Amino acid sequence: MSQTAAPRMGAPEWIDDPRFHDKAGRGANRDVLNAAINERLALQDRDHWIERFNKDGVACGHINDMREVFAEPQVQLRVLTVYVVVVALLPVIWWLGWGFVRPLDKLRAQVQQHAAQPLSMPQVHVEGQGEIAELADAFNGLLRALAERVHQNEEFMANVAHEMKNPVAAIRAAAEALGRPEPMDEARARRLSRVLLQSSQKLDALVTRFLDLARAEAGLPNEERVAIFLPDLVGRLIEQLRADERYHTVRFEIDAQPLSVSGVAGRIESVFSNLLDNAASFAPARPGATEPPWVRVRIRRDPERPQAVIDITDSGPGIAPEDLKHLFKRFFTKRPRGSGIGLMLSRSLVEAHGGSLFASSPPGQGATFTVRLPLLEAAAAAAGRSGGFKPLSL
Repeated sequence: MSQTAAPRMGAPEWIDDPRFHDKAGRGANRDVLNAAINERLALQDRDHWIERFNKDGVACGHINDMREVFAEPQVQLRVLTVYVVVVALLPVIWWLGWGFVRPLDKLRAQVQQHAAQPLSMPQVHVEGQGEIAELADAFNGLLRALAERVHQNEEFMANVAHEMKNPVAAIRAAAEALGRPEPMDEARARRLSRVLLQSSQKLDALVTRFLDLARAEAGLPNEERVAIFLPDLVGRLIEQLRADERYHTVRFEIDAQPLSVSGVAGRIESVFSNLLDNAASFAPARPGATEPPWVRVRIRRDPERPQAVIDITDSGPGIAPEDLKHLFKRFFTKRPRGSGIGLMLSRSLVEAHGGSLFASSPPGQGATFTVRLPLLEAAAAAAGRSGGFKPLSL
């Protein structure tokens, strides 16, 4: 029984090619040829076997020296063509590399300088246009935002020190008076005691608001969020205001769709409590009004986005155009006893819930504060409510 020899390691694939036979079909002595090829491979000879076949597929010889290959006119033409192309492309490649690397290296050097002194260095500059220039512009934008943030923090700390200075000074004066050795009448003692209490309460409220503001700007981490049914929340707050003797002349109206949002219950309640209290306090202050003061609340769904839109409008004198741009800044207030933190805190809380808060005030039409919050479906909000949703009548 004949056995077929296994292919040898390193033997060329064309050793079994049927075209290797001559025209008459006489096979070459494969054993001798295989031994010769393996010997050449084992000796790592520099010569390469190059089999050339004519158009009939008959082996017409082999070449043992690469110099004979390069002697072929076609090979010389191809080598010359490659050489010319490479030489022609070298200046282009160098110019492209220089044009890309040089501005990038310049940008890297300037960024490293800014890393050491981020706010004292001028903005980075890269000549020309393109992606590198856009990258430099983006970095300059980052520097501007950083500088603005630092300026806001410095202004904030100055305002904090100013706001804390008054109650601290009052507490200190009262403590010094109480510490004097001379006798003090009961009325003065009660007055100093009242100063200590009021100043400490103001200081405590101020610190609490600062902490709440810091948590809100951090996104209210680690605070549980639940489904909040807006008509119930706002309706309950309105009922509390109607029972407040300060607002007994104010008429409250509400038009609410059955919408729900997800949020930290106490934080969302504080936002609407602050906005409603502001609206109620300014509603009676409209000069020349012929109708009773009012506050209107409308809760609706945005037709284009999955958001709940809450508009709180009052009949007050409105907000001056020059004050609108400062309305949500820290410590800006027009109220005699206002802290100037409430609206800033409310906006930060709304933004921490993925929403927005802004104000508008057409001339002679009062002010409107609009809150936008990500929406839960009305069906989910109404789930579990016995008897379904019933509009609030206030």
